[in-house]
Amino acid sequence: MQLGRFRETVELLRGKGREFSDMGAESAFNYGMATWGATGEVISEPFARVVEVEQEKPKRDAGPYHLQCMAVACWAAGDLPKAVDFAQRTRQAVRGHHGSLLSCWRYRRVPIAEFLADLDEIEALISGDGSRRPRFISEGTAPDSSR
Repeated sequence: MQLGRFRETVELLRGKGREFSDMGAESAFNYGMATWGATGEVISEPFARVVEVEQEKPKRDAGPYHLQCMAVACWAAGDLPKAVDFAQRTRQAVRGHHGSLLSCWRYRRVPIAEFLADLDEIEALISGDGSRRPRFISEGTAPDSSR
């Protein structure tokens, strides 16, 4: 996926008949994002799995990247109040950070200002602006997976 190979990522993550219920949160999230990139459509099932895993075992020390992912996952799973809550928590978690952060909206590290711009786009999506697409899809940027 880091190279824009969305279909390959989908096949890899879903290989050999793997079900969403067998996936951890990270794999389910990446599957959902890769499917969005490959088809242009958001399917709720992998994101619902992310929300399910988070409910079963919430991350106590979640950083901005995790919270940002959860905002997207809750939106895609149809839980808008939780999506708004995670977006607000993401914004709070960014305070005090310096340098760069990994953004799920780009699948690469970005300066804080760009991370917040990505969060603005995610919040617009949550608020009903269906024209918003992750930048790694819409701009075809070469993502960077380093954390």
